[in-house]
Amino acid sequence: HNYYVFYTASTDSHDRDRLSRFTANATSTATVPGSELVLYEDPGDASHEHHGGAVTFANDGKILFTTGDHFQGTPAQDLTSPRGKVHRINPDGTVPTDNPFYDGAGPNWDSVWAYGLRNPFRAFYDVPTGRLFIGDVGGNVDSSNEEVNLGEAGANYGWPNSEGACSAPCTSPVYDYEHNGRDASVTGGLVYRGT
Repeated sequence: HNYYVFYTASTDSHDRDRLSRFTANATSTATVPGSELVLYEDPGDASHEHHGGAVTFANDGKILFTTGDHFQGTPAQDLTSPRGKVHRINPDGTVPTDNPFYDGAGPNWDSVWAYGLRNPFRAFYDVPTGRLFIGDVGGNVDSSNEEVNLGEAGANYGWPNSEGACSAPCTSPVYDYEHNGRDASVTGGLVYRGT
């Protein structure tokens, strides 16, 4: 009877991105008062844009969630920043020590699982294949690329240094397309196997 919400909280005159677990009552018609357990909170003030916010469970029971770069770009390449990333945590908010950049008391943000994303506000974990698909919204110029990335532990998807296909050590998207002079945003997120 738990549910998880990624949202921007106003606390102490600051807006902060947060992932929380709440508990539903026995009939699942309301939330148990005071049940919020904060699992993640960005330490910096939130921008008006690029928050990410996709939340999904992997087959191993871990939570995968995305964060945007808050319209700043460079934090996406900085492993000491939580922004522009895919994070992997346990359902109680602790961080698995087998995360690719986990260094305990070191400088890295331990929950980072993959990085180099701009605004991945949609992601979908495909249970039968165990694959995470990440929709990452491209930049604000006509030549920018919308991306569908395949989630991989330790992957660097290149933002803000590249969009679309890129050279190693950057991980290229499995699919991308240019804006071509129009507004565009990759917003899909489901694998469909029906007829």
